[in-house]
Amino acid sequence: MNRPRPVVSTREPRPRWWWRSILAGAIVTTLILGGQWVLHRSFFNVQSIVVTGNVHETREQVIAQAGLTTHVAMIDVNEANISRRLALMPWVARAVVSRQWPHSLSVVITERRPVAIAARGPTYELVAEDGVDLGPAPRGTNLPTLIASSGQWPYRGLARDLVTVAATLPRAFSAQVATISQRPASGIRLTMTTPVTFILGPATDLTAKYEDVASVLAHEKLVAGDVVDVTVPSAVAISGP
Repeated sequence: MNRPRPVVSTREPRPRWWWRSILAGAIVTTLILGGQWVLHRSFFNVQSIVVTGNVHETREQVIAQAGLTTHVAMIDVNEANISRRLALMPWVARAVVSRQWPHSLSVVITERRPVAIAARGPTYELVAEDGVDLGPAPRGTNLPTLIASSGQWPYRGLARDLVTVAATLPRAFSAQVATISQRPASGIRLTMTTPVTFILGPATDLTAKYEDVASVLAHEKLVAGDVVDVTVPSAVAISGP
């Protein structure tokens, strides 16, 4: 009679490193889950928000726009997303958000700078250096008025050159500029409060053209209605009214 042969396993036992890897993975997973649980306790919620640099947007408006009206967990705060949301506010050019553990946030606002005013419907609005509409201009605002051939907001395309000029006017004569206008044939013009007109042409070589404008204002005897062409730097042409 044939007896059945005993079954012999051919599988080799698991090496020690395999079991150690399993144990290490379990420990790491436990620590991560435990850490998440701890960091979501109320002690690590946002409890203090310090907002600086804001002049035209209130602290409450900034916090609401950032989505921080509730006590969110510090671990869930996404600084980049908050900065992007705050940049949608008209006056906010840039927002830097940083966490200060265990439960504080810092929000540093850099506001846009108004450089001109422009008509929008029946009112005049402040224009930022990047062409954004900053809202109604307060009475008595001493900024040049933009006059574009097509007053489209925000100021882009050819009209964007008007904002570029408004943002780069030197202090030497910026307060004397009443309007910055644009004509298809001759380009950009500065009409001074005197009134004298300076033709800049395209928004190129502006530094050289500004030097010519400053030199003419300082050394030439101009009368109301004079037109000064500085389209070609160092080749100034003055014509009477």
